[in-house]
Amino acid sequence: RGSAEITFTVVETGLTQTLAVVGLYAEESFLLDDILQDYHIDWYDTARPSYKSSILVNKCGTVDRDPHVTTFDGVKYEFQGPCTYVLTQDCSDINNPLFQITADFRGKYSELKSKYLTRIDAVNININGNQIVRILKDNTFLINGKLTKSYTVIGDNDGTVDIKDGHPTVTLYKVGLSLTWLKETSAVDISFTGSEMRGNVCGLLGNNNGNPDDDLMTPNGNIVSDVYEFGESWTVPGSCLVP
Repeated sequence: RGSAEITFTVVETGLTQTLAVVGLYAEESFLLDDILQDYHIDWYDTARPSYKSSILVNKCGTVDRDPHVTTFDGVKYEFQGPCTYVLTQDCSDINNPLFQITADFRGKYSELKSKYLTRIDAVNININGNQIVRILKDNTFLINGKLTKSYTVIGDNDGTVDIKDGHPTVTLYKVGLSLTWLKETSAVDISFTGSEMRGNVCGLLGNNNGNPDDDLMTPNGNIVSDVYEFGESWTVPGSCLVP
């Protein structure tokens, strides 16, 4: 209770986006440097030095609004398309990934621009080719096809789906992945909690290898400069709807 001075030590551990780290009572925050780093944050209370802990802040890839994409390695671009697209997947076997995260992009008419703009309508989480979680735009989600709105364990303790601060959050233990859906901005944030997937993923969010120059890589391994060529290459076959 009451106020306390908290001292933070920030240690760079990898590559990530600028992130805000929230204080003990969520009353204050500070902004990490605008570089692509993962951060390990050690903190302690100067009034009670024994009161201490650590926070790991992982870099994340994001798709939001209509849609603005920021890859794991910091490349920013916009991509419109009325299909379902691969956001990220493991690329040890491009055709049979261990996990795959896809998003349904659907049309929303803009009176201001007199044309359809697309936003994420649903997010799909697949393990070994099977859809285990589908998050809908109204914050409800399907677990193996069953509608639910509360904390649920996935499979044989493969992970969990929960509502945190009003946002559906999925944690996959074996993959080491965390995903959060933000209804207000039609946004999905994805981060990996370990280093196993560094440079071993692919999709609209890039390959997570720390090098932004090769993020626009198609499934056949070609690096392209055209955003639409790149985006369309990650279309899920048979998923397109004309707005």
